[in-house]
Amino acid sequence: MAARTELERPESENKRALFLTFSRTAVDQIISRSRSVVAPVEHRIEVATFHSFAFRLVRRFGHLSGLTDRHPEVQSASESKLLGKAPDRLGYDDLAPLARRILDDPRVASILAERWCMVICDEFQDTGDNQWALLDWLSQHARLLLLGDEHQLIYSFLATTGVVVERMDNTRAWVDRAIELEPVSHRDPSGAIPAMATAVRERRFSDRAVSDAIEGGRLHVHQGVDDDSTIGQIGEALDAAWARGCRTFGVFAHSNQSVAELSYRLHDAGIDHYLVGLPDAEADALTAMLALTSYAYGEGDWKEVGVAFGTYLTACSRGRTPALAQAFATGNALPAALQKRVAGLQTALTEAAGLSLREVAEVAAAAWPTLGITASEAPWKRTAPSFQAFARQVVRDTSSPTANLVKAVNDLRVRAMFESQRRRLPAVQVMNLHQTKGREVDAVVILCGDDDFHGYETEPFVEGSRLLYVTLTRARKEVTMIFGRSPHALVAPLASMG
Repeated sequence: MAARTELERPESENKRALFLTFSRTAVDQIISRSRSVVAPVEHRIEVATFHSFAFRLVRRFGHLSGLTDRHPEVQSASESKLLGKAPDRLGYDDLAPLARRILDDPRVASILAERWCMVICDEFQDTGDNQWALLDWLSQHARLLLLGDEHQLIYSFLATTGVVVERMDNTRAWVDRAIELEPVSHRDPSGAIPAMATAVRERRFSDRAVSDAIEGGRLHVHQGVDDDSTIGQIGEALDAAWARGCRTFGVFAHSNQSVAELSYRLHDAGIDHYLVGLPDAEADALTAMLALTSYAYGEGDWKEVGVAFGTYLTACSRGRTPALAQAFATGNALPAALQKRVAGLQTALTEAAGLSLREVAEVAAAAWPTLGITASEAPWKRTAPSFQAFARQVVRDTSSPTANLVKAVNDLRVRAMFESQRRRLPAVQVMNLHQTKGREVDAVVILCGDDDFHGYETEPFVEGSRLLYVTLTRARKEVTMIFGRSPHALVAPLASMG
């Protein structure tokens, strides 16, 4: 409503409002929830993550400022992880600082100074120095509205980048007005889950809010679940929540590695799910399909395909880089059965060279499932139809069969890396605790493993308790917590209630 009010002022007639946040999930929620309120001025509202906003500035104005070439390339995080940072390509962490330098160019500043009348930053408590530098420039040309909650600061481990709780205190000292919002949850209007989560954050486990949540069926606790029984327990929790009317689910584990292992085991158990936070996987799938198509026409060699496969597999994995990804990228020996399938794929691509671009693209789009590496199929399958659609639409250039396809796919790849991808996903979403910000589901399942490492904190576990608070409050209806036999002291008081 603040944005609409500002846009409807006579002096703001030709200006826009800008919403900035940190996740594409939050972008989707802002767009969907605000549509009815801002309908008359919706065409003048921009919603973006900090990364996508910075990339837009770099791509549009970088070459004008002499800081980039005309078409700057961005290296995916997975390729950087597998191969190291490419000196001639930008990484995600380069974007915000580069965008801020571009804004110092008087020609760019003159273009953008009058573009926005209001800038709204969501999750302000999570801003680091690079994000704040952008906000600082914007605040000199537009009204700034900062939305934040220090109780949801869960990235303090990134203190070296400037994500610190003191930023909110310092900001309060200079803002024109600070407003404390009522503690009302749109996810759970009854207030039962937020009250329970607040008590947990404050380490008040004997509080009535916690016992009421358990007695009222809003919090379910399972203690002493051994590793072999974990997947079965998760399946039972999902089935029970479904029977109680829940239709969307979030399964949360502690670390990237534990999430990766959890995803593999859920896949083997036949539990359809979406592994959250893999935008690079879809971008890298497109790169791999393009490399396969180029190979078929003799415009690229198999080494490029191997690197693309290794990068894609890295993007689909959490924690350590898979040995198989390294083998693909370096050309080292693959397992015999896989090597046989790879050879078959090479033959199929070579034989397809005389066919239409559409037909070659079909072979490329089916390549990863053909290799039989099933645990990483989902992002590939989500991306394949888009790749095939582009192959059908572009006109084949006789001098270079893939030339027009390269441009189309590169544009699609950029969208996969930076833009919101609204689509229907499996009902079960799997992620680590630090990826839960901005998300909401009917039922949350939290896996608390015996080997989880929560840093070197001791009571009162300030940072860990904030993380628990954020995770618990993702639920609209209910939370299930599954504990091993020796839960960490951070969560042990909850485990004892099982």
